[in-house]
Amino acid sequence: MCNLVIGPAHASTDIFPKWNSHDRLGVVINAPLGGLGASHLIQIATTSFYDAKPSRRAERKVYPEIYSFHLGRGYGAHAPFDVWPQRREKIIVGDHRDMLDAINDCGGITRLAIPGGPFHNLPHIPKEEDAALDRIVTAVAYSTSGRTHEADFSITRNDRRTEYNPTRVPATRRAASTASDELTPTTQCRCPNPTIGRKDVMPPVPPLGPSGHLPGWHGRIRRGGHPQS
Repeated sequence: MCNLVIGPAHASTDIFPKWNSHDRLGVVINAPLGGLGASHLIQIATTSFYDAKPSRRAERKVYPEIYSFHLGRGYGAHAPFDVWPQRREKIIVGDHRDMLDAINDCGGITRLAIPGGPFHNLPHIPKEEDAALDRIVTAVAYSTSGRTHEADFSITRNDRRTEYNPTRVPATRRAASTASDELTPTTQCRCPNPTIGRKDVMPPVPPLGPSGHLPGWHGRIRRGGHPQS
């Protein structure tokens, strides 16, 4: 239902390579309707979750392991994106250290999507950066508008069913419907140096640090899937 353009590759597996049955997606949200900007990214993660273990579709009927991290306050329930049950929506009050603590506290977050922003080094609680770097294998910067500056890849729908969930975001039905053609047909994301086999994770979420910066640990996460054991 989506077309992908990412450098020389054209497959959804190029966004979350080597996804396995233990992978979990975390989405940082810092603006109203922010999750709409990552709607196609979330849907690809959802598909990957079920493809990794087909029995989840029928035998166990489990919801995909997707977690949202709202900065400062809640920015709307994301149940229509299968962020369910409600305990998977986290409201983080504090600064960049609290956000990273929350992401680490969920334990299983291995793939991360955050709103893009400038790079900057910020201090963290000792070992929290290492804990994130040891576990997270893919991170992608998205824009709340769906259009990331200097995007490395684009996800474009070829089936209108991909717009179904965005129009169901509670309390934003009217706004989502109005913005649907602008936000959902194409999602653009940043993934620095996408062709060298490593992913310099995530340009940061602006409100997470002073002057709109996030710590530089994001630049040290490897691109690609889990290492071979």
